[in-house]
Amino acid sequence: MEKKKVIILGGGGIASIASWIMDRRGDAEAVGLVNDIVPVGEWIGTRKKLRVMGTSEDVAGYIRDTDFYFFIAFHGMQREKEVYEKIRGFGIPGERLYSPIDPSAVVAHDYSVIGKGVMAGPMSQIGPDVVIGDNTVILGNAFIGHDTQIGEFCHIATNAVLGSFNRIGNACHIGMNATLRERVRVGDYGLVGMGSVVLKDVEENTIVAGNPARLLRRK
Repeated sequence: MEKKKVIILGGGGIASIASWIMDRRGDAEAVGLVNDIVPVGEWIGTRKKLRVMGTSEDVAGYIRDTDFYFFIAFHGMQREKEVYEKIRGFGIPGERLYSPIDPSAVVAHDYSVIGKGVMAGPMSQIGPDVVIGDNTVILGNAFIGHDTQIGEFCHIATNAVLGSFNRIGNACHIGMNATLRERVRVGDYGLVGMGSVVLKDVEENTIVAGNPARLLRRK
């Protein structure tokens, strides 16, 4: 079977994890990066390096070349709304988004709706009756409980636990080792700090942290 040629938008750790998952799956290979910070032609990575092929301005040209697929690794904790709108503006067709689902991930595929371009890291678990929006990244050992809905372009960090019936908006970040009790809602662009225990709803565009989680500031 011919491997899909995947361009990763972004760089750093998530790009490396995605490339590693592709190697583990054997169905795709990361052929390079689109990055707006590191100059074109330079390499990113320590052991397995990926070359920067272009900037955001080059995405349209790569979309026209039907040989390429895409994975979006522009995930972070700053300017979420701006980056989210920028990514949507690329207009990448859903069928051209590659989903790096690690072989060790436990995903209730037939019982849930998993969007395009979703990453599920090693040993992550996605339960039944879950809906996950496009371009969301779920890192290793994270747990998504049943009947939970997660929006687009979210970042669920390592060892995060989402209880059942949670509602997570678009472009949210749930920090590593954070725990959300059942039926908690997190508004768009919300950020939950690492190790937090979230017992009540998180408003849109706010940062919460602690045990129990409390409002730190509005963004």
